[in-house]
Amino acid sequence: MLVSSAVGVMEGLLEQFRPCFSRPQFKNFSTYILGLVACEGRRNVDAINRCFVDAGDQSALNRFLTSSPWSLQLIEAKRLAVVRLYQKFKHQTKPETIYRKLNVHGASRS
Repeated sequence: MLVSSAVGVMEGLLEQFRPCFSRPQFKNFSTYILGLVACEGRRNVDAINRCFVDAGDQSALNRFLTSSPWSLQLIEAKRLAVVRLYQKFKHQTKPETIYRKLNVHGASRS
C-alpha cells in the first residue's frame, strides 16, 4: 500500500498524461496504473478494480484496456518526454525541486 505522500507523487506524475485521454479514459488509466503499483497480490483487472473504494464495475476498466480509442504512440511520446525532463533535473538534491520542475502537484504531502 502506498503512503499518502507517494500517492500524491503518483497522481502528479499521472497528471502529465491527462492530455492523452478523455475524462473517463483518464480515470481508468489512473486506476489501472495506481492499481499496478499499489495493489497487493494478484494484479488482474478485477483485482485492481477492487483495490479502490470508489470502484465501479470492472467492465469499464476492461473496455478501457481492450477497446478504447487512445493512442499508444501519444502515451509513449509523453512518457519519454517526462523521463527526459526527469533526467534533466535528477541531480537536484531536494525531491521537491524535481517535482516542482516536473510540475508534479501534491508531492510534498505527508
